[in-house]
Amino acid sequence: TSGAMLTKANTDLGVAVTFLNADPNPTAPTQACPIQLGGQTLTRGVYKVASDVLLTTGDLSLDAQGDPNAVFIFNITGNFTTGAPGGNIILTNGALAKNVYFSTSGISTIAAGTAFNGNVFAWTKVVVNAGAIITGSLYAVTDRVTLIADTITKAP
Repeated sequence: TSGAMLTKANTDLGVAVTFLNADPNPTAPTQACPIQLGGQTLTRGVYKVASDVLLTTGDLSLDAQGDPNAVFIFNITGNFTTGAPGGNIILTNGALAKNVYFSTSGISTIAAGTAFNGNVFAWTKVVVNAGAIITGSLYAVTDRVTLIADTITKAP
């Protein structure tokens, strides 16, 4: 039945979030995640922070350094918000959106008109404002994903 399928999907989503929060990328260094990602260039790794994180003062560049298998994991114990004048996630040197994960304990908000490359696993909800271009996936465990005239493409 559809109710059983929905329960199973929600359970699987909870398992995925737990997995992401448990440092599933042991070959990559675990680092402190900046609370402002705007203007940063980061290489593969697990980035953790126990607060809200902003991507609002410029774009975030994720540099795979020529490795298409490079994985970027952001464990954010709080809200994650992108916005003007930055807010774009730029992939360089072989980085792929399918290997970028944002796991948040709070609300993830993607600003209007931004280009977002990666996958969001929000414990509460994901809000995508009008005109955002998403390459990846959006998941919310306890609430919902809200879209307003956005474009979403499956991550290659």
